[in-house]
Amino acid sequence: MADNPTKLFSIDVMVTLPDNKREINFSLVKNRNEDNSERWFIEFSLKEHLKIDGTEKTITRVDVKVEILDQKKIKAAATLAEKGQLSQEKTKYLLGKVQATAAAMPEGTVNAKPAFKEMLTKVI
Repeated sequence: MADNPTKLFSIDVMVTLPDNKREINFSLVKNRNEDNSERWFIEFSLKEHLKIDGTEKTITRVDVKVEILDQKKIKAAATLAEKGQLSQEKTKYLLGKVQATAAAMPEGTVNAKPAFKEMLTKVI
């Protein structure tokens, strides 16, 4: 909290997939603006661990930040924050459909299409 007084908290999920070639990072972050209003974000990244010319390298395929604006989704984010963990169903969705969609995106994607951003908000 001392590093960033406007960051109230974050819930972070990091998963290395069973093949050890992909890593998913999913965070739900709640910030406070200077006017004391709150803002919610989802931060998502997909990293791939590759062997290139005999050297292990990690590339970031997708690195997306989505602000949650819909009031129903904000309530869902607050509920998730209270629980402190994703349900098994949401985790399967994140590791399945979301991960597969992200893996098909071009390396270095930071501005995902609205459909992918909507997919991320379904995790909450």
